[in-house]
Amino acid sequence: MAFRTTWIEEKRIIYTEMIGTMTAQEAQDISDAHIKFLTEGTAPVHLIVDLSQLKEVPTNLRQNTSMASYLQHPSLGWTVLLGGNVLLNFMLSILGHVFKFRYVKRATLEEALSYLVSQDQTLVTARERLTALN
Repeated sequence: MAFRTTWIEEKRIIYTEMIGTMTAQEAQDISDAHIKFLTEGTAPVHLIVDLSQLKEVPTNLRQNTSMASYLQHPSLGWTVLLGGNVLLNFMLSILGHVFKFRYVKRATLEEALSYLVSQDQTLVTARERLTALN
């Protein structure tokens, strides 16, 4: 599996794209990357995760819970999910209940950015980007 994590809006919105089949080690690597970005960011830091090209994930719920420690990071704001299969969405709903983090699903990156701007009026760059698209 490959993943890419970057800033969409510096220090405020993280974008992670996941492609292929995820191993337990890769899930831990993603969690570690998210912790690094969340620590470097300016709270609240929002996360957009593109799952549309992700084929498989580890199915051990206990293991997934231990690898998702970034969901309890004090800087984490909203998490917006793009795509994802039925099993993945089910596991994320369980993790949402366990960690009590705020997440929504949206169909496109533009819809994700629009949602975040509606929730956080301080997202200046994202707001300007959306205005330019319309």
